[in-house]
Amino acid sequence: MVFCMRKVVCAQKLGPKILFVGIWISCLIFRYGMILSQVEGIEGGQFSGCIEEEVDARSDGTRYVFSFEEVLGKVLVYGPKYPLYEYGDCLEIVGSLINPENKGDFDYINYLRRYGIYKIMYVDSMKLVDEKSGNIFLKSVYKLKNIVEGKLDKAFVEPYKSFMAGLLMGSRRGLPEHLTNDFKKVGLSHIMAISGYNITLVIVMISGFFWFLKKDIRVIVSSVFVIIFVIFVGMSASAVRAAVMGILGLFALRYERKYDVARGLLITVFVMSLWNPLIVFYDAGFQLSALATGGLIYIYPWLKERLKLLPEFFGIRETVGGSLSAQIAVLPIMIFNFKQISLLGVFANVMILPLIPFVMFLGFGTLILSFLSEKLGMMMGFLAYLLMKLIVVIIELFAKIPFVNIEFD
Repeated sequence: MVFCMRKVVCAQKLGPKILFVGIWISCLIFRYGMILSQVEGIEGGQFSGCIEEEVDARSDGTRYVFSFEEVLGKVLVYGPKYPLYEYGDCLEIVGSLINPENKGDFDYINYLRRYGIYKIMYVDSMKLVDEKSGNIFLKSVYKLKNIVEGKLDKAFVEPYKSFMAGLLMGSRRGLPEHLTNDFKKVGLSHIMAISGYNITLVIVMISGFFWFLKKDIRVIVSSVFVIIFVIFVGMSASAVRAAVMGILGLFALRYERKYDVARGLLITVFVMSLWNPLIVFYDAGFQLSALATGGLIYIYPWLKERLKLLPEFFGIRETVGGSLSAQIAVLPIMIFNFKQISLLGVFANVMILPLIPFVMFLGFGTLILSFLSEKLGMMMGFLAYLLMKLIVVIIELFAKIPFVNIEFD
């Protein structure tokens, strides 16, 4: 009798959870099917459309994201380097419209699909029709980003300009290939991804700047600036994940509620996966970000107790525990997506991670001072350069060590 009653109680407790998981999976399948359904459209000719997203200007040309009436979804357009058009410009384009193809082991088709892009186009000619389209707010944010990048160009030489842009804005476009590979070998690519630390830094700076406002107003203002920052850095799934969790924590603090980070992560992943289920399967940045956070939540407390022999000064025990926890959690994704794991990543993290907050602080200071005086900005930028130089030297030394990583075919 007691056994039967226990079974009934368990069923009552598990019933809503099973129902919830079933609804979630059903919604994921439905959303997945909606996103992957597409119309082939025509293969070439003349098209009219407007630039929908931030322009990606590179040394070998410019990438634009357009919406055309004749094509379902967005189109990635490969245009010439000059003339350079901006977000919101509407153009007439003549070119070849084709389906993207996978590149070796890289699933390029689904990489684009997660952004709603189903077609790519190679341009024969482009003609400006209108400059007045687009959202004024987004135009302002993108113009500010161009100004910030211009300030970084004046304060730092390459590859340190791109390194600082990666730390502050999550951009990796300008880093030379050999340095990018060294970061991967040593297991430090994550330092140039937008994380909870970036979001926390934004919240602390904004809250400090508007200290004179009431707490309710400060929370709202800080949340707005976090949203602006995410748009500013490109709205990657990992950045959005960090921002949502940061805002949830901000409101929990405001209403003096204990913030359950694990629950915040689950809620964030749940909502984002329903909004765009493709990020769960095809966005390595989102996968690594969510799993690394999960590792810090669930693995780190257990691991910390087993690292008591390590010293606490300079945060060595915390850094080792955090690095190991994150690397254990992301290990399957690293093997599956990147076909390699770093054997010395923990040691490199111990040496480099304590320097990153100082570099970021100096980077923000360089930007702020450069708006007042370029000379002052360059003086602080020189200090940031010295620390970045030290980090690059350490990474290059680690990368030269034999068997620094294991590669999987």
